[in-house]
Amino acid sequence: MRRRTFLSRIVLFVLLSIAFVFSITAVASAATTIYVDDSNRKGVEDGTQQHPYTTIGGALDVASFGDTVFVYKGTYREEVSLVHGVSLQGENVKNTRIWGNIEGPGVGNLSVKNFSIIGDVLLEYPPEQYPREPVEIARNNIRGNIDVFLTQANIRGNDIRGGISVSISGAGNTTFITNNKIHHGFGIFCSTDSDVEIVGNEIYRSRIGIRTQRSGVTVDDAYTIPIRNNNIHHNADYGLNLTASDYETTFVVIGNRIWANGKGGISLRDIIAESNVSKAYVINNLILNNSGPGVSLFEDSALEASIINNTLIGNSGGIARLQPTYPNWYPRPLTVDIVNCILWRNGADLVGVQATYSNIESGDAGEGNISVNPRLDNNYCPRPGSPVFDNGNNAVVQTPLVDHVGQVIAGGITTDFYGNPRIVDGNGDGQAIVDMGACEFMP
Repeated sequence: MRRRTFLSRIVLFVLLSIAFVFSITAVASAATTIYVDDSNRKGVEDGTQQHPYTTIGGALDVASFGDTVFVYKGTYREEVSLVHGVSLQGENVKNTRIWGNIEGPGVGNLSVKNFSIIGDVLLEYPPEQYPREPVEIARNNIRGNIDVFLTQANIRGNDIRGGISVSISGAGNTTFITNNKIHHGFGIFCSTDSDVEIVGNEIYRSRIGIRTQRSGVTVDDAYTIPIRNNNIHHNADYGLNLTASDYETTFVVIGNRIWANGKGGISLRDIIAESNVSKAYVINNLILNNSGPGVSLFEDSALEASIINNTLIGNSGGIARLQPTYPNWYPRPLTVDIVNCILWRNGADLVGVQATYSNIESGDAGEGNISVNPRLDNNYCPRPGSPVFDNGNNAVVQTPLVDHVGQVIAGGITTDFYGNPRIVDGNGDGQAIVDMGACEFMP
């Protein structure tokens, strides 16, 4: 018994010693803040608040995983090479300026926040390096482009006078582009072999709003690309120019305001050369005053397009099925369902397509269609007594949205453009029927 007790004490002592060593190591390697101030003239630089480094590069040279480099206001004319696991924090987004490019080859688990950056932000991983860990780019003013290549990023809350490019991120490496202002550049470009979500951005006065196209690199993955709640306007080309190629893609275009773009609202095309078919859901969008069709669909597309509960007003055309660019090249025809939409004051509401349960100024013989002034308010919502409420097709709204591989994206359409519930009994007859258009009448 005594021997067992003695052995137990030895084991306990060893375990406590190991725990103590680990605790000492953890304290020694605890994350620290390293300071940078270009106004330091003391002649001593050790990264403390009293003796900060005068360059960001100097601080990054001594930083370790988990550290933060805090940069006081000033102008830093240098090329910055990010370090894996080391974040950059500016004191003030207006007065903390980096005049040069920021590069992050093979880095992750870090953030870059609160800077004015006059240069490009370049993030990439070597193709053989997995897993790819995220980089957060947030609350910066950037006069340049952000390029995300073979990696993932969270790009949020920035003012970007330039554009964002996302290429070949690969499955599971999602790049989130949220709540940015993007202007006076090329907009957002994504290769369709990238896992990306584009939500809540304002994209304006750019060459194009959002463009997707193949990267030139064929991969086996196929993707669902959500594009939701963006304000896309006054761009030279289309608001959305969405092309799938080489592999299947599902575009989910929901709740966007797409207006006053130079070539049209939305262009949809799939140029898969084999038997695969991509999908597009265009739901609850306000598509307004574009110089071109509100929605263009190309005849050479192996695409299934569902255009549901949109409001198209004042465009040079409504919804148009256009002639193929490459006749007889692709084997599968374009299929289009247009339901519960409002098309009014467009040059030609429907070209080469038919609609159902929609309000179409020029008229259409499809089931449930009407042609009556929709009586919308300044927010494009139905006024009391409007003919469009309680006049749509419930079955379409209640049908689950399913992507190109059969996975359910959503159980149905449960809200309108403004986030109000649908379906609602708008006319008080005790029977709830969905309204036509992007907005549901709230009695």
